[in-house]
Amino acid sequence: MPEPTASVDPADLSEYLASRGWRREGSFRGAGVWELESSGRLLIPDHREYQDDGELLQAAVRKLAVYEERPEQDLLLDITEPMVDSQYFRTHPDTPSGTIPLLSGVRAVQGIQELMKNAARTVEDGPQMLFEGRRSGLVDRFLHQVTLGTARPGSYVLTARVPVAVPAPPQLSLWGEEQPQAEQRELPGRAVLAQLSQAVAAARTAADQVLERRPGGGPERLDAFDNYVGQGVSANLCKALADLGGHDRDRPFEIGFRWARGLPGAEPRQPSAFTGRMAGILFRAGDELEQLAKSGHTRITGEVETLNMRGDERRIKVVGELRSRGGESFHRALWVIVSPGQYDRAIEAQRAGWRIDAEGRLVTVHRRREMRPDRFDVLRP
Repeated sequence: MPEPTASVDPADLSEYLASRGWRREGSFRGAGVWELESSGRLLIPDHREYQDDGELLQAAVRKLAVYEERPEQDLLLDITEPMVDSQYFRTHPDTPSGTIPLLSGVRAVQGIQELMKNAARTVEDGPQMLFEGRRSGLVDRFLHQVTLGTARPGSYVLTARVPVAVPAPPQLSLWGEEQPQAEQRELPGRAVLAQLSQAVAAARTAADQVLERRPGGGPERLDAFDNYVGQGVSANLCKALADLGGHDRDRPFEIGFRWARGLPGAEPRQPSAFTGRMAGILFRAGDELEQLAKSGHTRITGEVETLNMRGDERRIKVVGELRSRGGESFHRALWVIVSPGQYDRAIEAQRAGWRIDAEGRLVTVHRRREMRPDRFDVLRP
């Protein structure tokens, strides 16, 4: 680890403290007095002037690392690299703190790579239920910028660091007119990480909704994830998150983001914590989203949960067994686009508690899969 006296500039440390909510409350013998509620005080020299200034810096970094509950080396990187966003991935394997089973560790690193790749593809191409095919050169160049930090205990924490990119200022002609910018050559690191942060939080919300829907142990419904595709939730993202849950995808994990102070403006979020049960839900949701994205012709049999009519468009949400021609079967909700006559029959079925049996092709509408039925029947007793 580099010595703070050799690597930390007092101005950088003061700037870091200000970005984390510390306040300078005065001076003492040529050093600034910085305070944060419930965290005590730090003495930071304004300049490297006296022989003991290095000792003050070293003591401040050591105390700050204890307060932030992370290694001094990680803290030093954030202080000396103000234009780098960092993330941590806290796993909880069933082994002593600071260790992880080999297969679980490999899967966790692969999961982090897939999370980064999925977020980059979302920034480049927009949200998708399923990303397929080769990644672009832009995504490849972004992934080459990502670095992994030293793993640390607690229980087993992996860190990643992504340089942020500042948009280039507009180019002006000799007459002061703004010129069109050249084609973008890199994906901005901050944009990718902001997208990942949003998608992780959305996936956590969806997993929570799945658990809330079955308090009595009824059939598991994973269609809650459909509502968050527009926020970056995809089959790829769900499976990548599940990989952080250990080899059997049944261990809890947590993801947090620390934004570079040199590029303000990112929305602060609380860390997203997932239970071991959620890890399994994420994997099954990823599998279901993938099958749904690839399905063409399907059949659903179930009850009418919701009726929706906007202008000339009529839809009903059917909850039941969804079956594809490939043999896959899921218990979920599916929106069905219906005619005025079918809509009236659905109203009658909902009032009477009758079931609907519809068969047709799936189409993508506003990033959601919906059915256009070739056959629509009401199953009367």
